[in-house]
Amino acid sequence: MKNRWKKVLAVCLCFTFLLAGCAENKYAGRAIGGTAGAIGGALIGDKIGGTNGALIGALIGSAVGFGIGWLADDYQAKQIKSVQQARQEEINKHGALPKNPRLNSYDVAVKPARTIKRGQPTTIVSTIDLCPSLSQTNIDVREESIITLPDKKEKKSVTQYNEIKDGGVYEFKRSIDTKGIPGGAYAYRTNLYINNKKVASRNASFKIASNYNIMLVAVK
Repeated sequence: MKNRWKKVLAVCLCFTFLLAGCAENKYAGRAIGGTAGAIGGALIGDKIGGTNGALIGALIGSAVGFGIGWLADDYQAKQIKSVQQARQEEINKHGALPKNPRLNSYDVAVKPARTIKRGQPTTIVSTIDLCPSLSQTNIDVREESIITLPDKKEKKSVTQYNEIKDGGVYEFKRSIDTKGIPGGAYAYRTNLYINNKKVASRNASFKIASNYNIMLVAVK
């Protein structure tokens, strides 16, 4: 048993050191997810196939964990509409700004939304349209992401969007590594918080086909 777990631990450590450089930049979440996945996969594999099963499970688990590490980080932010534009549009439309921050719209989409080949670039895009407030210039915006894996296990992460200082329209993109993720249905849910208050929730789902080397994506 000790020798078996020494081998498994070696696999996990190798994966960790391999991604050590990543942990210092935007791929930190993927590195952490990969290491956690390796350990979890090893535990399951050990019960099924002993030493070999543990080693295989560690490798598979690390790939899956690394693939869904985008929950924690690795997003690209883009401001589509400035605070000044949003403020002027609100004044022109309603004559004044609201007293408190107001969410105009919030959308979450998987792109491209049609059938794609495994390994092609895939992103989840969150678009947030906020109306500037009269009395507040700095707001706290957080997005909670929850993904349900094919085995029904859930992975959660909360991202604070420091890029949002006030109102405007913002777009946040997260890339999904589809190469190492196993086939099956994935459910993706988000909750949006403004100043610690939940203001909206969205649901999306995608399916990675086990056969035919394609991934089907469906958005609810």
